[in-house]
Order: sequence, then structure tokens, then C-alpha cells
Amino acid sequence: MSQSYIEKLRDPRWQRKRLEVLQRDDWKCRFCGDASSTLAVHHKWYIPEREPWEYPDGVLITLCEECHGKETKDRPGTEEQLLAAVQDANFSVFEIEWLTDIIINAKWPKDRYFFLAELEGTICHVGPRDEFLRWSHEELLKRHPELREGA
Repeated sequence: MSQSYIEKLRDPRWQRKRLEVLQRDDWKCRFCGDASSTLAVHHKWYIPEREPWEYPDGVLITLCEECHGKETKDRPGTEEQLLAAVQDANFSVFEIEWLTDIIINAKWPKDRYFFLAELEGTICHVGPRDEFLRWSHEELLKRHPELREGA
């Protein structure tokens, strides 16, 4: 008989993994820095048939109760909004691949703030989409020089 998810969270293997993540994150919420509220170790995504303790550390993040609730409740709608924004902007497949590659290959969290700041500054303040695309293309080529013409 298989265990329920709640039973799996009581498993010593999950408890050990959970403690490792809490220690890695200095016993603070990674979103807001709260160290006094109840903390949860959140799975950023789930893979069918995988046990809670079998995920790589990068998929697990410490969140306070409030941030965990918001992340759990709001994420599906927010992801839908992001997809709708990409569709409304009429990005080409190539442009979406650039963005995806930058996001996937960034060294989080350091590059995350650089990426978001550049994205905001280029699209919202500087404006032209072409400038953002030029920047993202340059970033892609920095990370993958083998994509340069003649390489």
C-alpha cells in the first residue's frame, strides 16, 4: 500500500532533506527574509512518481507560511498571465527560445536580479523591443559562443 503525501512528509528521508534545505537557507524565507514565522520547504515543481526527498536541492526553497501560501495559491494564475503576455507580445519562437535559454542557464539567484532589472529597464523604461532582443541575443551568445556565425 502506498503512503499518502502527508505520510511521506513524515518519512525520515524527507525530514533529513528538509533540515538540509532549511540550514542552506539560513532558516529564513527566501522571498521575504522572515525568520520568525513557521517555515516550509517548498517544491518549486513536482515530477510524477518522484518521492519528496528525491528532488535536487535547487528545486527546494524555504518559505514562510505567508509566502508559501501565496506561491501555492497564486502560481498557476501567474504562470497563465506570463504565457498570455508572451502571446500578446507576439514573440517569435526564436525570441522565446532566447528568453528560455537565458532563464534556464542563469546562475540563480545572482543572475535573476540582473536579468529582471535588465528586462524591466529595457522593456519598460528604455522601451524598444529591438533593444531588448539585441541584449538577450548578446547574452545568449555570451553563454553559448558556439552559436556565433562562423564558430
